[in-house]
Amino acid sequence: MKKIGIITFNRAINYGAVLQCYALSNYLQSNDFDVEVINYVSNNISSDYKIINLIYIISKKIFKSLLNLFVIRKLISQKKKFLDFSKNKIKTTKKIYSEEEFINFVQKYDILISGSDQVWNKNITKNNYSVYDLSCINNNNIKKVSYAASVGNDSLDKNEKDYLCELVNSYSYVSVREESLKDNINNDKVVVTLDPVFLLSANEWNNLCVRKFNSKYAFVFSLQKSNDLVSAIRELSENFDGTIYYYGKETIITKKVKMIYDLSPSDFLTIIKNAEVIITNSFHGLSFSLIFNKNFISILHKTRGSRQKDLLKKIEAESRIYDKNINNVKKILDTNLNYNKINRIISLYKEKSEDYIKNSLGDKDE
Repeated sequence: MKKIGIITFNRAINYGAVLQCYALSNYLQSNDFDVEVINYVSNNISSDYKIINLIYIISKKIFKSLLNLFVIRKLISQKKKFLDFSKNKIKTTKKIYSEEEFINFVQKYDILISGSDQVWNKNITKNNYSVYDLSCINNNNIKKVSYAASVGNDSLDKNEKDYLCELVNSYSYVSVREESLKDNINNDKVVVTLDPVFLLSANEWNNLCVRKFNSKYAFVFSLQKSNDLVSAIRELSENFDGTIYYYGKETIITKKVKMIYDLSPSDFLTIIKNAEVIITNSFHGLSFSLIFNKNFISILHKTRGSRQKDLLKKIEAESRIYDKNINNVKKILDTNLNYNKINRIISLYKEKSEDYIKNSLGDKDE
């Protein structure tokens, strides 16, 4: 049986990163592939999620007394929950600490998969980019495949485009997550596939939902504070008669808004699943809103909004994008979402993504 290794951001304290990793590895395992996630310890990725760095970000907007008594404990709790989830739910290798060790370790694999997530974004991977994009692997006996790889940014300069165009030539099969990235690479080898989270059904994700959220509530999941986000929360507060849970790096305090910090990946799924309304500028916040058929509003991320745009365009739901200068929260939420149609569209794209996986990985028993 072919041995498959996945390189992605499995150690990030980030809901989308960890859940897409879980989704791809779980999907392949359930289809009887011999697969594991390579537990590469990148100092660049790990340093971004050190507690002291997270504290510094949050402390800019939170009283120091509250920070010391409450937030630190919550951040430590959150990190432990992520590590527990990865340990118990994702099949990983031993820890790999360097490019040299990575190169030697992966010689046992028949196939290496780069993705999903922003594994081709050098602003994130920095001097570890050659591990995440597999450019350090020159063994012709190892097939290199990407699945829904992303660079994250909406625009690329000439050097970035040239690098990616050369990179894809070293791959046997290439899939990316965004249409815009495919256009930038401009190579017939490149196809667009769904983010791995869509490979699993709502029922499969339900198996991870254990926490109870009984009262009526809305959930705001933010990766980036913006005027549109603040405006949308203010509008929602005026028209929504339940609690508004808010997760983000900035503080937003109103009578109805309750800040939350230490959701586990399973809690994150649960709070979306049971919410009356979702407002998010996150691609994966949007993705799980669709998976659970929620009433949602999408606010475009300032630098990575193409991911949301591409997805909403696919399902013909661009009207869910909020812009305080054009529309309002109540108008969007009062407009019916035809989930029968949306689910059919996603199902068709899922079939194409599954076909890509079958073609790129070949017969698992060869």
